[in-house]
Amino acid sequence: MFGKVVKHELRANALLYGVCFAIAFLFCIGTVINGKMVVYESTVADWVTSTWVFLVMACGVSVAVLALMYGINTAIRYDRSMYGREGYLTFTLPISTTKLVLGKMASAMIWGTGVFVVCGLLCFSILYSAVNPDVGIMRTWELVKTIFSEQEIILNIVLFLILCLLAVLELISMIYISICIAYLPCFRKGNRIIALVLFFVISFVENKILNLVSFATQDALGLVLEEDIMYIPNGIELAQQLFSNFRTLCIMGIIWCVIFTAVYTTITIYLTKKYTALQ
Repeated sequence: MFGKVVKHELRANALLYGVCFAIAFLFCIGTVINGKMVVYESTVADWVTSTWVFLVMACGVSVAVLALMYGINTAIRYDRSMYGREGYLTFTLPISTTKLVLGKMASAMIWGTGVFVVCGLLCFSILYSAVNPDVGIMRTWELVKTIFSEQEIILNIVLFLILCLLAVLELISMIYISICIAYLPCFRKGNRIIALVLFFVISFVENKILNLVSFATQDALGLVLEEDIMYIPNGIELAQQLFSNFRTLCIMGIIWCVIFTAVYTTITIYLTKKYTALQ
């Protein structure tokens, strides 16, 4: 039944995300092709340059739109499937509360991963179209490899990707707990407005908690930067120190994402089991 919940949620959003992803891929391909024409051709028509600028702007806007659409759609889908008209059918399913919530979360995470990948492709297409790969990218990569070992680079990239994916999962759990609390029996009207307010309140409280942890805040990173600039005159040593700080921040971010996601999900499952017909 867990698999059926995931499949149902995936199918419910397939058309929306499929169309959005297709449009994004067209923007990526068009941006790269037009960008290479501008970079390599000695003389290009004005409309080619104008088209490339438009496509670059379209890619940037698409990243923002996809991220915003994903958050809104995730909230709307969970609200309708659990507390809207579809909720009557949901509550009759022979499935435990834990599996139901986790199934919906798994589906949202799959689509979130897809949005993350597509946004990454859009950003890459902008950079790739604007830089001559034989000159800019390759020389930059060689310079980076002279400062850091390949293992360090790969490790930092992997940690950053894990942090981003866990941040998506935490966002899902934060949306779910906000909606769950908003539909408690004590709230009779304005549940969706309450859920929106709760989302920002939870985000604010979470940021306050993170501010108490020195290595998990941007302010702490700023202090490290000032100290490094003052006491490390060697540029390579400074870069290596910043690389190490980045890795530390990624690890701390991963730990906190796991903690907050576990807390939010546990509370959501508990409240759903206690105040609905699900057993």
